[in-house]
Amino acid sequence: MSQTFHRFLILALLIALPACTRNANQELVTGPSVPAARGTYSVSQTDNGNTRIQVKVSHLAEPSKLAATATTYLVWAQPEESTAAVPLGALKLDKDLTGSIEVMTPQKTFQLFITAEMAAGVSTPTGEKLLWASIGKAAK
Repeated sequence: MSQTFHRFLILALLIALPACTRNANQELVTGPSVPAARGTYSVSQTDNGNTRIQVKVSHLAEPSKLAATATTYLVWAQPEESTAAVPLGALKLDKDLTGSIEVMTPQKTFQLFITAEMAAGVSTPTGEKLLWASIGKAAK
């Protein structure tokens, strides 16, 4: 193979590498109420411009262990320019205290967080932020 081809191949790999790692799992910040919990998330864009988020958690205690009235975990998005959070979906745990959820939002810049709530249908978070991350420009 020619030296020019090798240079081209190396350049192509250097250009492609960031695109391959963009959707890599990133760690959620763990709050003091759930020190053993671990969480990751990955973000990608859909064909129609929405943001797809996949969240995975492990070692997250049953919601009722954190608050007597809590029955479920909810995943929220709070746009950077807003004080109101939007519920994205309920995160269900299996018997091993692990769970995952894939959700979508039109937001590009937001705080992603998980709370323990009384019901999946609540429209405002009442529980503390247990795991969280800044998505988009909100990451400072």
